[in-house]
Amino acid sequence: VEFVRAPEELTRLAASPETLWDLGQGLVSDDTQMALFSAEALLRAKGARSQDVTRFALGAYQRWYTTQQMTPGVARARNGQGLLLAEPRLYARRAPGNTCLGALAFSFTRDAAPSVEHPPNFSKGCGAVMRAAPFGLWASSREQAFSASRDAAVLTHGHPSGFLSAAYLAALEKFLAAVADHFADDKRAVTLIDLRGFGLWGEWHSGFRFASTGDRRTALK
Repeated sequence: VEFVRAPEELTRLAASPETLWDLGQGLVSDDTQMALFSAEALLRAKGARSQDVTRFALGAYQRWYTTQQMTPGVARARNGQGLLLAEPRLYARRAPGNTCLGALAFSFTRDAAPSVEHPPNFSKGCGAVMRAAPFGLWASSREQAFSASRDAAVLTHGHPSGFLSAAYLAALEKFLAAVADHFADDKRAVTLIDLRGFGLWGEWHSGFRFASTGDRRTALK
């Protein structure tokens, strides 16, 4: 629905999931394409037992870039290039972001990969956060999710609003997973996770009403 512009059409589509089929066959967006390449980077880094996830991420995003410049019959996966290049459907152009395309095109000629200290541009677009979810699923801690997603995001988006939003999303996944584990044996339904309740990152939050803050803290331990 990304390119549906008429408000009344968006309202109609939001009314029921079944109406989405009115748009025709589902299409893989550029967001999904890049998220898949993020996942492939993490799997390849794990297979190589490498801690340098950023290097694998850059290689994966460069491979995605080639799919946007070529037709499915031109390139095929070779040893060391991952498996996604062999999927013809990923060569479809779904309005890829100019920031991602531009930064990745330039990455082939850079002496070193972009970093927080040496960003490729000052873009604060959403092209980094859209591909960040796999980092939250892969990481073993919030800290690892945050740093790995940040360093992969800054490969294409150099403004803090661009790369920190991706880092936050990956870390938030780990936080929500920890909340789910914490309340796994609780018979009550968690109706609300209030991230504004406490200033310290990592404390437990819920929407239950308690007589005092002390009672709430006790219940959330």
